[in-house]
This record gives sequence, C-alpha cells and structure tokens, in this order.
Amino acid sequence: MKLRRNPSVYSKKVDGKWLILEPDKQHIRELNETADFVWGATQKPIEVSTIIKRLAKAYLLPPEQCKKDVEEFVRRYLREKLLLPA
Repeated sequence: MKLRRNPSVYSKKVDGKWLILEPDKQHIRELNETADFVWGATQKPIEVSTIIKRLAKAYLLPPEQCKKDVEEFVRRYLREKLLLPA
C-alpha cells in the first residue's frame, strides 16, 4: 500500500522532531521516534514496505519488529485521516 500525508494536516519539524497540528482537534501532536521516522518518510507518496525497510536499516532492527510498529502507526493514522492512501 502506498501512503501520503493528508494535505490538510499541518506539520513542521522543530528541534529535530515532527509536530502535527490537528485542525479539527486544535491540539499539537508530538511524535515518538518511530512515528517521527514514518511521518518524515511520507512527505511524498511511499510504499509501506519501503518505510519498513528503511526503518530497519536506520536503526539496525529486525524487519519483523519494524513491520509491526509501522503497520500499527499506519492503521491509526489512516483511521484518524492524518495519512491517506496514495
């Protein structure tokens, strides 16, 4: 599955971390390290499998562990409409 960020969601990298402003909820979401990596990867449409491979390589982790974490993040952010299918 290919993902992209929802263009109506504002985000900005501040002090090395992504912050997401959710307009409907009027609050800022600060991302943890894994979420930060995934959000950063979705600046352009990208395959979920590519994100998993890049995360595993960047942090020297087993791909199975990365797959679980990335898929959980993707499910949540798709449900909340912060990410969209590309």
